[in-house]
Amino acid sequence: MRNPPEANTLLPDLPSPIYDVGPFRIEVSRRKLWKGDDIVQLSPKAFDVLVLLVMERHRVVDKDELMRRVWPDTVVADESVTQSISALRRALGDDPANPEYVATVPRRGYQFIGPVSEPTRRDEPLGAGAGESPAAISVPTESFRPATVALRSRVWPAAMIALLVGIAAGAATGVLFSPRRESESASPLIRFSQDAPPLTSIASGGTLSPDGRILAFVARDETSGATSLWIRELNDTLPRQLAGTEGASRPFWAPDNLALGFFSQGQLRVITLSDGTVQTLASVGPLPLGGTWGARNVIVFGSRRSGLTSVSANGSEQRPVTTLDREHGESGHRAPYFLPDGDHFLYFVGSTDPGHAGTYVGSVSGNSAPRRLLPNITEGVIYAEPGFLIYVTDGRVVAHPFDPLRLQLNGQPATLAGGIDAPVVTNATNLSASTTGLLSYGGGVPRVRLIWYDETGKRLNGVDGPVELHNPVITLDNALVLASQVSSARRGVWAIDTRGGGSRVVTEGTRAFPSPDGRQVAYSTDVAGVLDLHVRDIGGTSESTLVESPHPKSISHWTVDGQYIVFVSSHPATMEDLWLLPLFGDRTPMPLLATQSNELQGEVSPNGRWIAYTSDESGTWEVYVQRFPSGGLKRAISLHGGFEPHWQRSGPRNRLLYIGSDQSVMAVDFSENEVGRPERLFSVALAQDEPTLFRNLFAVSADGRRFLIDSIDGPGAPITVLVNWLNLVSN
Repeated sequence: MRNPPEANTLLPDLPSPIYDVGPFRIEVSRRKLWKGDDIVQLSPKAFDVLVLLVMERHRVVDKDELMRRVWPDTVVADESVTQSISALRRALGDDPANPEYVATVPRRGYQFIGPVSEPTRRDEPLGAGAGESPAAISVPTESFRPATVALRSRVWPAAMIALLVGIAAGAATGVLFSPRRESESASPLIRFSQDAPPLTSIASGGTLSPDGRILAFVARDETSGATSLWIRELNDTLPRQLAGTEGASRPFWAPDNLALGFFSQGQLRVITLSDGTVQTLASVGPLPLGGTWGARNVIVFGSRRSGLTSVSANGSEQRPVTTLDREHGESGHRAPYFLPDGDHFLYFVGSTDPGHAGTYVGSVSGNSAPRRLLPNITEGVIYAEPGFLIYVTDGRVVAHPFDPLRLQLNGQPATLAGGIDAPVVTNATNLSASTTGLLSYGGGVPRVRLIWYDETGKRLNGVDGPVELHNPVITLDNALVLASQVSSARRGVWAIDTRGGGSRVVTEGTRAFPSPDGRQVAYSTDVAGVLDLHVRDIGGTSESTLVESPHPKSISHWTVDGQYIVFVSSHPATMEDLWLLPLFGDRTPMPLLATQSNELQGEVSPNGRWIAYTSDESGTWEVYVQRFPSGGLKRAISLHGGFEPHWQRSGPRNRLLYIGSDQSVMAVDFSENEVGRPERLFSVALAQDEPTLFRNLFAVSADGRRFLIDSIDGPGAPITVLVNWLNLVSN
């Protein structure tokens, strides 16, 4: 069923205009903003604001007129206009301090100042059928009967949102989950979205409190690049930021709705909403893989390359609850989600064996053996009352009937929404459900891309590969960029020619690093069920094994003299450790740094005398330097947080580059006798804000004048909340 078409109050006399705005094209009838061949994501109201400002570009449009024409018959605050202008500027890449498109005229309003062609008239709409409104949100293609109300942005009056949520809560407890005669009318199906707060971008999916009254999410500050937790009480108009949650990721609710768990700086933390108190419960290390808080006041969380761990909500009694099965090629357990009994939980098993990977059910008590419920089609499966598993498959959110007592699926899944990105380890999107008939989906990490910048931070151009690429490394001669793709059917290490722009797959592995002469590449691959180290010629097909062991390993650096490979090995007792592989003699690997803290991202200086690395020994990520290979003379390099050190490969001085706590690229002059003061070079919107899945977020050219950075290159999708989603599930 499709919503009724909406009248276009902005364009009474112009049926199907097209505007060319610099590199952008606006197709009003299709409600699409294009940049070249790419669609630029823009919320519906921000799109309406754009069209209005372009149409009235010869004058200033004040806020009252914007509210009257973009939100007719709806009472909104000035903040709604401000947020839509902010979203529009993000989409256009416009700097409010030096605007190219949307200028703020103090105490008057806004004016579009970019180059605009006269609109093209068309007799027929572009793409949508006559009489259809592409702006309307429609339910899936199945023939569903319930009434649908589409709330296309967060600017609906707070009282209306609260009323609708209250109706859903009441229905959940008394009507919605009860048998209903066909003559009885269903509660309306309602969708509304949560866009990014002003001057931020959405950096996670939404997480609904169990009572359905609060939506929590992560947003990234566009100035500092830092992430933090935000919450929106659904009876209020605007979200608010939670102090003390800097660097937050993957939030989850306490069952009593009074606190949120989250991850930050390699730690599992909890914030109490009443007073804002933040408590650290456990060390997780890089790349936390989700958490869940059960009815028995126990938290289960996942960490990189390990099984799941439980910890009581006060931080005591920490113990493993699952163990990786190496015989079946298990590489990690992630995305745990408690079932109502507070003992059993869902989780995803990553494995090189497709017949073994999938969603399992386990228990904290260990009273029942793990059992696979779903094959390797998705991760991030959640449970929703009154008895469904919700997950994403083939781009659709589906609800699959599930008996939480017998722990078994029944019947067939029903589609709730389409066009959805599935939760995977490389993004932060997730599904969430309250006990009161609300469901959220969407959000997550914005579009990312490898982009070249000069030494001042000026954007130069992007790297266009056939897939989304990460972990850039540049060969010493600047001829090739090696980068990894891990979440696609075309996964592997790609080589991109920096001169001609061509690309090709080098190997099916990941986290590659080239030899100093650029002829070989070392990398990790899990063909044997655990990440081992291999090497091959960049232009060849044969490979040989460098290191095999029971623990996952990844390449960190190949020294300039070609004598050593530095790699990271994960061990349950000592977490991430730095090891050394000599490429001479008997080639026996040896531990370089293996403590109770995490040590990773090791890189040896061009003169071979020092190694820089990242560690969380202080409780936060910092960059250190010590002698190589003997150790000793350890120096702290970063101030107030930092990670991912790289030595500049040219120049008379030893100079270290790293990422600061505010996502700035920092530089430090280093000598045996003196460590200089860190200098901020520039800031960009990085794809991640702490050490995670990949070794590198940036790489530096040999002359130190160009930086290839894994950057945010477009806004993410808004978070969508679906009220009364059970209307979409047939009896």
